[in-house]
Amino acid sequence: MKKPTVSTLFAGCGGDSLGFTDAGFDLVFANDNNPDACDTLRKRFENSSGKKIVHKGNVEKINDFGTANVITGGFPCQGFSLAGPRDVDDKRNRLYRELRRSIELVKPEFFVGENVKGLVTLGEKSKSKYFQDGKIAKLGKVAEVIIKELSEIDGGYNVSYELHNAKNFGLPQDRARII
Repeated sequence: MKKPTVSTLFAGCGGDSLGFTDAGFDLVFANDNNPDACDTLRKRFENSSGKKIVHKGNVEKINDFGTANVITGGFPCQGFSLAGPRDVDDKRNRLYRELRRSIELVKPEFFVGENVKGLVTLGEKSKSKYFQDGKIAKLGKVAEVIIKELSEIDGGYNVSYELHNAKNFGLPQDRARII
């Protein structure tokens, strides 16, 4: 039986990739623009496969993301983070569109996007809602636009989102993420 495949954008050192490969997926593509992250990815994934999987550089210049059942992407969070300036106009805030572009090109069975909790509330409040600690809260306009654009991808994807915290899954970190 052929293993399911995964492509990962904004891979960092490979946390998403490791989770998927541990679950039985074959990593066919990984991208990051950080040389150290790419070295880690190569050592972890390419050495065992013998295939070129890791593609260092600007994701906006890549047009071949491999053929994959799943695409994941934790697009840059600096403009959204509660620990940073939370600049609505930070150009990195638009890199989710590269995740969208890769999905449009590859047409995977499903995709997973991940980002910091700060994404949820950036910008003016919208009419869309989300749950946090058992209470209903309103999404910020930035999250609403991202969710809308991902929902418009041709292919019949049903886009849903939830806020999760790593501490609720047995990890010793208070690390909330929108997934």
